[in-house]
Amino acid sequence: MHTTPLKHLFPGWFAIVMGWSGLALAWQRAAPVMGELAQGLAMVAGGIAAVVFVLLAGAMLLRWQRHAEAMREDLAHPVRHTFFATLPISAMLLATLAMALFGPSAPGAEALWWAGSLAQFGAAVGLVDEQLARTGTYVAGAQFTLADIVVFHCLVWALSAKLELPGEASLAYIDRLKTRAAYVRAIERERVEAERHEAEHLQNQNAANR
Repeated sequence: MHTTPLKHLFPGWFAIVMGWSGLALAWQRAAPVMGELAQGLAMVAGGIAAVVFVLLAGAMLLRWQRHAEAMREDLAHPVRHTFFATLPISAMLLATLAMALFGPSAPGAEALWWAGSLAQFGAAVGLVDEQLARTGTYVAGAQFTLADIVVFHCLVWALSAKLELPGEASLAYIDRLKTRAAYVRAIERERVEAERHEAEHLQNQNAANR
């Protein structure tokens, strides 16, 4: 069967945007030392990054419209799905570059940064939730590992920042880890330390007011 290159467009191509954006940011940072040449090279590299991003984003949208099944296969693949992260990361890098080159008021830069960062967050926690639903216990399987310390911290931080987690597996995972003896001891130590600092602060305030 004849297939078109569009059907097999690899999301990892957005790494090109990441590379050119990083190069542009490096040249932009060098401008105070190297002068207008560095600033000019930053503009050129940034322009290339922006053009490639627009072309790839358009091609990926077209692929989704014409070859949705192929896209779903990539998203379900244990390796290929990870490369979809290059798209929101590229968006964040381009937004950062636009602000570096044209200032915080660069048109559309803030919106692009938020879109990229929220998409990346959603993709990351979605993958974590799928893994937790698959294992039913911890990130790597039946045993608690260092990965759980990192993932648990990030998920708790997300909740504290009022960010909504996508699935029940993540919420059940948080509740489960909060019952671990080590966590309970750590929270108790943190409470005692906070109370001690508060008492010292009040004592110092009282001493200063005398």
